[in-house]
Amino acid sequence: FCMQRQAVCRHLAMAVLVPALGMVLAVTSAVANAIFLDSMHCPMSWYTHSSLVLPLYFLPSLFALAAPLYVFTACKSNKLCDGIQAQMYCNGIQMIWSVLLLVATVAGIRSAYILMIVVLIPGLANFLL
Repeated sequence: FCMQRQAVCRHLAMAVLVPALGMVLAVTSAVANAIFLDSMHCPMSWYTHSSLVLPLYFLPSLFALAAPLYVFTACKSNKLCDGIQAQMYCNGIQMIWSVLLLVATVAGIRSAYILMIVVLIPGLANFLL
């Protein structure tokens, strides 16, 4: 199975843009929850009741991360099998983290080394496998 260069570039671009859209939606949902809780005059309610962290922040963020990927794969028919699609999405996410690491390093943010773990381990796994 051989694909043309244009199709591979299109799939790789979507593999970067779809997870990036999910990350933007996840941050937006967390900020929207925070603004809503602040408007209800209980901004630290999750702090006193730690069981609220999961339904208030984690689940909406998880849904926001998964929704663009689900919508894109459910609505679009393509020639790639599920394994290759998953690998391309992992490579797209890896590219996003690599760009964030590069930007943080160039900006002189010293805590950017934490992102090195997210970039280095999957990069080594891709290299070895």
